[in-house]
Amino acid sequence: MAWHRLHVWCSALLVLIMAERAAMADVISGAAWVIDGDTIDIAGARIRIITIDALELDQKCSARHDEKTWNCGQEAAHALWELVGQYTVTCETMGTDYTGRWFAECTVPGISIADWMAARGWAVPNQACNCEAVRKWAAFARSRKAGIWRSEFQMPWDWRNQLGNPVASNLP
Repeated sequence: MAWHRLHVWCSALLVLIMAERAAMADVISGAAWVIDGDTIDIAGARIRIITIDALELDQKCSARHDEKTWNCGQEAAHALWELVGQYTVTCETMGTDYTGRWFAECTVPGISIADWMAARGWAVPNQACNCEAVRKWAAFARSRKAGIWRSEFQMPWDWRNQLGNPVASNLP
């Protein structure tokens, strides 16, 4: 009888440990390197911030009046670095794409990275997301002509499609 109770207790403990490890596998945390305005790398794990879409690194914007172009895709990446470069980033993953890149909601202490990027005008809401906060922050940035909203630009998905590379629209 005591052996049976010990076996049940050990089995329950093993199930709890396995469940905890499975839950931990869904979180990636650490110092982040910025790949572009909506993609980071943490310890070799490539992570796409799921609710936003930022301009690609090569993408340019033009000033509204004088048609001068500027590197708005690079500026978006730089803005992301200003936030994540000083904090530990925590990402809750939601699956991967065909390349193994994670899709995730990412934060730095107390701040949603997606909300922060949208509020400052460096990213737009992903077409497929159910992300009202990001949409509200992007509308706020647009009303203030912040970030990319001070210029003429092509939406990132249109720009990628024009190049034959619609990868970021393949979200889960």
